[in-house]
Amino acid sequence: MHTQRNLNGSYQILETGPLTQETADHIQPARHFGNLILHSETFTLHVGKPTLSFAGRSVIVSTGRCLSGGSTVNFAIYARAAASDYDDLESVHKNPGWGSKHLIPLLKKHVRRRHSRLAENPATHGTFGPIKASFADEEINVGSQFLAVASQYDKERGYIPLGYSG
Repeated sequence: MHTQRNLNGSYQILETGPLTQETADHIQPARHFGNLILHSETFTLHVGKPTLSFAGRSVIVSTGRCLSGGSTVNFAIYARAAASDYDDLESVHKNPGWGSKHLIPLLKKHVRRRHSRLAENPATHGTFGPIKASFADEEINVGSQFLAVASQYDKERGYIPLGYSG
């Protein structure tokens, strides 16, 4: 992989698809769920082969295919695969240089965690890169509200607010 040879090189990230800047379905967390029901030009669904690990079911992964809002396809969260997933890219799927020993240092170099309520390992998560990843400054209680209302109808399970569990 070229990142091994030249860690000071420049990299270009390409986006494709329709412009979604200032589109409510893409700038407000959770609003894009409606796009999952309908055909959308703003993301692609990749359907994996059925596997025994998932009881014969397929894993479906959505990826952004839009300009200025693709992160909402990932539900507006910073998500990174497990090291073993990257290692599978390299060993199982025969993609030299795509293992965790190559990609995690690259990801670490580019991510800046503004603050963290999670006990993240600084050996694997960046703190000084140009891409900011953080929690929202204000807590949004939509999830708590949903569970509280649902518990009024689902008497079997109920709802006990526990707060942030990290």
